[in-house]
Amino acid sequence: MKYARKMVSIGLAAACAASSMTGAAAEQDSASGNKSFKLEEIIVTARRREENLQNVPVAVTAMTQEALQQNNIQSVEDLRYFVPSLTLSNSGDRESPLVSIRGQGGNAPGSGPAVVSYLNEVPIPTDTTGAALGGPGLYYDLENIQVLKGPQGTLFGRSTTGGAILIQTKRPARDFGGHLQLGYGNYSNKELDAALNVPIIQDKLLVRVAVYGQRRDGFTTVQSDPTHTNGLDLDDVNVHSERLSVRFKPTDNFQNDLIYTNLRTNTNGTSAILSSVNTDPNLLAPGFGILDLYPDLATIFAQQQRLGIRTQVPSDVNSRHRREYWGITDIAEFVISDDLTLKNILGYSKSKLTHTFDADGTNLPLFGFYDQPGALINKQYSEEIQLQGKSFDRKLSWVTGALYLRNPLPSFSQVDEQFFGFPFSVFVRNGEKSKGAYAQGTYDLSSWVQGLKFTAGYRYSSDRRSLQDDPAGSVQNADFHASTWNLDVDYQVTPGTLLYVAARRGYRSGGFNSGFPGVFHTFRPEFVRDQEVGVKSDWKLAGMNGRTNVAVFHQDYKDIQTYLDVGTTDLPTLVISNAAGARIWGAEFEGILNPTRNLDLGLQFSWLDFKYTEFEPGTLAPDVLAASATADRPKYKYGVNARYHLPLSAQVGDASVSANWSWQDKQQYGSVSDPVGLMKGYGLLTLGANWNGIGGSPIDVSFFMTNALDKKYVASAYTLYTLTGTSGLIYGEPRMYGFRLQYRFGAEGNK
Repeated sequence: MKYARKMVSIGLAAACAASSMTGAAAEQDSASGNKSFKLEEIIVTARRREENLQNVPVAVTAMTQEALQQNNIQSVEDLRYFVPSLTLSNSGDRESPLVSIRGQGGNAPGSGPAVVSYLNEVPIPTDTTGAALGGPGLYYDLENIQVLKGPQGTLFGRSTTGGAILIQTKRPARDFGGHLQLGYGNYSNKELDAALNVPIIQDKLLVRVAVYGQRRDGFTTVQSDPTHTNGLDLDDVNVHSERLSVRFKPTDNFQNDLIYTNLRTNTNGTSAILSSVNTDPNLLAPGFGILDLYPDLATIFAQQQRLGIRTQVPSDVNSRHRREYWGITDIAEFVISDDLTLKNILGYSKSKLTHTFDADGTNLPLFGFYDQPGALINKQYSEEIQLQGKSFDRKLSWVTGALYLRNPLPSFSQVDEQFFGFPFSVFVRNGEKSKGAYAQGTYDLSSWVQGLKFTAGYRYSSDRRSLQDDPAGSVQNADFHASTWNLDVDYQVTPGTLLYVAARRGYRSGGFNSGFPGVFHTFRPEFVRDQEVGVKSDWKLAGMNGRTNVAVFHQDYKDIQTYLDVGTTDLPTLVISNAAGARIWGAEFEGILNPTRNLDLGLQFSWLDFKYTEFEPGTLAPDVLAASATADRPKYKYGVNARYHLPLSAQVGDASVSANWSWQDKQQYGSVSDPVGLMKGYGLLTLGANWNGIGGSPIDVSFFMTNALDKKYVASAYTLYTLTGTSGLIYGEPRMYGFRLQYRFGAEGNK
């Protein structure tokens, strides 16, 4: 209760301030005679129905396709610099990063994801680490992207503790039109983005086809590997994607959307720059360190330091990354009456992944994924049926539904690895079944207090995870069950200001420790109890339009899936166990200000205070865990952006220039004794220029430059300092720039 009282006090103070500003500003605007202009209205589906972002009592960041392109956001790795509390680590795979929201992210391999991405309301499958498709080739021809923060334990397909990312593609429209865009930039970057909208039968059968392709040279060169003696570019981009959407609407009360997506990537993989060597003479055994086993490591490290971060010393791994993904989504919607709608969401997807990676970044066999003879295959079936309606004179808006999701056991995936020169193969296959039933309702209490609403939701989840890690063994199954819920009260203080208070329970399923039978074979689910107070306000002051959205939250994080040392010798033997608890305090702010018609200003900020509160006996180095509480959880993040529209006539077109500065705090990865374990905070500058409708024509040209100051920063780390005696750093992209030329035709040409 003390947390609730504290946050409600903060929220009421902010709401009163916003309300006062709205009223006073309206008078000044009227008195000055300034002509009014409106902030953009963004429609979101955070509660499984279309609503104005400012009327939803949920912390959401939403970006349209236009905003994505203006800021050159092509993947979730780019998106993190524009969304409070969103962070990630790629851990050797830039195409499938591990996403964290509000400190909840990828902790335990083999468990359920803490953050789920949805493509057209269907969960995107995750691999055994919790990573999902999020690289280039996904963010094109979209309606918007919505980032929901906090536990999503009621309405969505998967119950999560961190949040959800909703990717909504553009649906077929009733008028003929489309666009063709070509791009070129440094590192031989080439892009194609095109869409064609065709009404086959007016208002009855509509089709939209969209394609995207990008090829770009890598920005890191490995001097050699076993099959490329003259070197090879790493960190490259090579992606192709196609999407077909068909809308069939035979009657006014029935509509069916069929969406097919195909995506393929084929790159040379991710670099790992050797950045530290553990010289402890007792690292491997008393009187025996890593340099005793591999004396050449000191020379290799010195060589890497001379080369810098864009050239990697020779590697003993043929690094590669191959992914094929295709999926079909069918969304059928039947309007039974004005107050009742039945919806069915059917999904099927299949992906193949081949990924090898040199974790130590040298030509020594310390630790690496050397070969993957067969692709890791993942198939997912999902079926969700949903009923939405209004009752009690339309005062109650409600939704109820059920989900069935299945990832059947695929064929065995073989990964050939080496550890200190000892080759071994890992055979594993994972499967999953998830069932859920949910109901949520919002009751309008305006007859009691004008603008007051109460929402309650409940979900029961049943998950079965399956594992077979020995071809000669049997399939192991583990079942996990949980109830999750949310309660919130929202109050429309004024037409432009919403205050809400929410409480939620989130759940993340348990999983397996491969190769550990008995008591350590499985680990239990994680749970998060979240309390949040927020204010969303659109206001006017001295003729200026503004928007401020604020959220303050507290989380009780229980049964954290972390590492436990069960070894009986000097060498650690690590398993995942529910061995810790934590509490999290945080705050988020997003603001927009239009001082004039031609100038747009924005600010986003987040503060996150993560602290472990308990450890089970045997937990791996509690002091190390406590120090690494900021890993993927930087305490502070902020971004400042500005866009200026040149005062030109409509006959000339709409020309603008923009700048965005994004900064995030330091993060501690791995051992505190590692010289590079503390990743410094860094800021990135993104510049852009757009000229839309050149000379009144349907032609647009744009310029982009990311990391304009060519900042050298660490995007992630492979910290093995206390295990193999090395740490490899994965560096972010250098300065990237280029031009895009777009031609719009038909209905899109008239925009």
